[in-house]
Amino acid sequence: MNVSRVSTVTLAAALVVGSLAGCTGGSTPAARHTSAPASPGGPAVSVTGAQVRVPTVPDVTAAYLRIKNTGTADTLTGVSTPAAARVEMHRLVVKGGTMTMEPVKSVPVPANGTVEFTKGGMHLMLMKPKALAIGRQVRLTLHFTKAGDVTVPAEVVPVTGSSPTTH
Repeated sequence: MNVSRVSTVTLAAALVVGSLAGCTGGSTPAARHTSAPASPGGPAVSVTGAQVRVPTVPDVTAAYLRIKNTGTADTLTGVSTPAAARVEMHRLVVKGGTMTMEPVKSVPVPANGTVEFTKGGMHLMLMKPKALAIGRQVRLTLHFTKAGDVTVPAEVVPVTGSSPTTH
C-alpha cells in the first residue's frame, strides 16, 4: 500500500480544521496533525505543531514541528515545500565553546518515539523562502524511508513563534 501521498480531500479538510482552530484567540497555534497510516508492522508517523517563521532576512527562515511514530522505526530523509527553494535539516552543536549549525542528511525516528524540531535544537531551514505572511499556511512535505511522504500544513508565525489572534 502506498502511503506516500496525502489526498487532496484530506489536505483540504486539514486546512479547514486548521483555519477554524486558529480562531481560538490563544497566543499559540492549535496543534496541526497529519499522519501516514501504518501498514501492518510498519511505521505510523504523525506530525503536529508545524510552524514556519516569517523571515527576518530575505534568504532564510526556520521551521519547527514534532514527529511521533507509534509503529516501527523509520528515517526522515528530507523535507520540501513550495514556499522555499529548498529545505535543510540542521542541528545546533557546540564546538570549541561556539554554537554552530550543522546540516543533517537524515534523522532517525525511533519506534514508538518522538523527534522534535525546535528553536535551539534540531530545526528546519527554508532557503530562499517565498513571500510568507503571518497567519497564512504553507505545505511542508516530509520524506520518510518507510512511511513515504507526509504533507502537513504549517502556520506562518512571527519570529517570536506566537501566532496572531485571529477571528
